Amino acid sequence: MAWGWKLAGAVVGGLLGGPVGVGIGMAVGHGLDNIDNQPTGQNREDDAEGLLQAVLVPLLSIAKADGEITPRENRLIKELLSTINQSFDEELSEYELDVLIEKTANDDLAIRTVLEVVVEVTKSNHDLAQSLLKACWRVGAADLDINAAELNWLMGFSEAIGLSEDDFMIYALIYYRPANDATSHEQALSMLGLPNDAGLEQIKTAYRKLSQKYHPDKHSHLAPEIKELAAHKFSEITEAYKLLTTPTPWYGKLASSYTVEQVSEYEIVSCLICEQKNRLPSSEHYHAVRCGKCQALLLHNKEVAEMLSAD
Repeated sequence: MAWGWKLAGAVVGGLLGGPVGVGIGMAVGHGLDNIDNQPTGQNREDDAEGLLQAVLVPLLSIAKADGEITPRENRLIKELLSTINQSFDEELSEYELDVLIEKTANDDLAIRTVLEVVVEVTKSNHDLAQSLLKACWRVGAADLDINAAELNWLMGFSEAIGLSEDDFMIYALIYYRPANDATSHEQALSMLGLPNDAGLEQIKTAYRKLSQKYHPDKHSHLAPEIKELAAHKFSEITEAYKLLTTPTPWYGKLASSYTVEQVSEYEIVSCLICEQKNRLPSSEHYHAVRCGKCQALLLHNKEVAEMLSAD
């Protein structure tokens, strides 16, 4: 087995999975060496490109799960590959890295073929499987949300590489906000005719206008069916307003004390996964706020925050 594969594999394991040990790197190296039928005198640059493509393909697959690779996803993929690339004595140039990403992204047959090999290599090593799944979750969360198509791909990939439902759920807690938290917030904003990034003053203004428009007293003289529709609309916008303005207790790890506490607006918290310090936004955006470094959700209910902090 080529030592270069082992060394680069160790970097892959460290980058994607944190301190999971050189054993992950050996697994990557062993698997890639087994599928490499080229002569032992192969150029080190070709070695680099082969390994980078093996890591690239799962990341492109999750990015393309919903039909397109967004600029945020593309930047994160390039960032991950650039760090791995630096482990090689003869690393690819920035231009060559860009070409590799673009060429692979546009070749669906190559993606499917390489992904099959990556799955076979990965499912025999639990730590490596976790590392790759974590990297895919990060790319899926790069746009600050994980949609249904991306979630379905992640579930299928997790199963294919031999991970249990418990393994999958741990990363879901870190990166995915269930629909009854995130979607209901967005639906409430939509009900008031507001964008997802609307602030508290916009919410109050929109509610005042709509509540005046649909208040039952303004429609008491109209036909019964019109009064019923207006009353229903008034009830909907009132419930939406309550959801958006009733404080929800969110917990995170305070950067000042490294303890899990209920947070306040604009406070600085440490990511529960990578310890990166992040300043919180205003409270209406708590449900979606993520770490700027590793894309993990920064805030949770108390039980989940304490569990992730303990890990």
